[in-house]
Amino acid sequence: MKKKKDEKKDELKRFLEFASAPKTGEELKKEFGKTERIRELIKEAKAAGEYKIRRSGSKIYFEKISPFDVESAVKSRAFKTQEAYDESGGFFVPGRLIVFYPKDWEKIRIVPIADVYWGEALCDTERLKKIIKWISRDEHVFAYLSGNIFSDKIAAGDLKTKAKELEKLLEPMFEKILFTVSGPNEEKFRKLKKSKKLEEGGFDPLQKMFGGRITNFLDQAHVAIKFENSSHLMKIFAIHGKSGAIITGAKVNAIYRLIASFDADIYSMANLKTSHIEKPEIITFRPDGQGLDIKKVYLISLPTFRKYFGSEDAVKGNPPPFDGQINIAFYGKSGDIHVYSGAIKNEEEAVI
Repeated sequence: MKKKKDEKKDELKRFLEFASAPKTGEELKKEFGKTERIRELIKEAKAAGEYKIRRSGSKIYFEKISPFDVESAVKSRAFKTQEAYDESGGFFVPGRLIVFYPKDWEKIRIVPIADVYWGEALCDTERLKKIIKWISRDEHVFAYLSGNIFSDKIAAGDLKTKAKELEKLLEPMFEKILFTVSGPNEEKFRKLKKSKKLEEGGFDPLQKMFGGRITNFLDQAHVAIKFENSSHLMKIFAIHGKSGAIITGAKVNAIYRLIASFDADIYSMANLKTSHIEKPEIITFRPDGQGLDIKKVYLISLPTFRKYFGSEDAVKGNPPPFDGQINIAFYGKSGDIHVYSGAIKNEEEAVI
């Protein structure tokens, strides 16, 4: 019996050593046998609690877990953020330019997250955990937080505790968060006055998160993203918004209004409670009068993490929202942009 246990430990150790560098499913099967056994080894590796699984394209690998440290995590980011201004008075006044520098990457995927309502009973924590796992595990997947991440029902005296709780939950994907945008709930906390329960006065928990080491926009984000070895830009305008529209057409109208005021490829809005994508064409006259320019843009409404049953919408009889997770794919070399909405898959099983 002891011999079998020792053999199992030796096999697990060999598996972790072999998979310390990215491996395809075929490479794992060739070395360790059937798919079922590989799944067992992955399960055993996770249960040991010393390693975390990562995914790089069609490959997976294991990385040793080390205590979280903000400064170390900042240094390990695959991107750098800098101020960006456009002298013509256009898009970046002011804004941020985010540059990805791994030269062998074909694309990145960005997951916008909004309306989490952390700190209340209706927050779908399990769904949030699945998305955090996906973002932290997959090498090319990143995120931005787009407002109302905290519930407005949090008592002033509990705000710091709840902020620390969420910060702890987000630690695995800290280095993947590109920027944050504060929403009406964060604004409410920012405006709180000093009291016995809040001795230092109000603060924005999203702005203060991780010691302020994530770029924060107080109301609307103007961001451009590019690869270091490419001239193509993907411009994102992100805002939480305050529209209370219920009908889908009215929800989309709130996003369409952004096109007239801001230049972007992606217009993202939260607070509409449902996952929705539109792809209109913007037609403009060329400055020289010689023809027309046609540009395709994406208008996206972000899903809420507030559970439907027990919510105000359920009580009022409003239909449940579509909660497919939005994600944006940007191909740095070609400049192609695609936006998707759907369920989060178990990518580990897809590899093996």
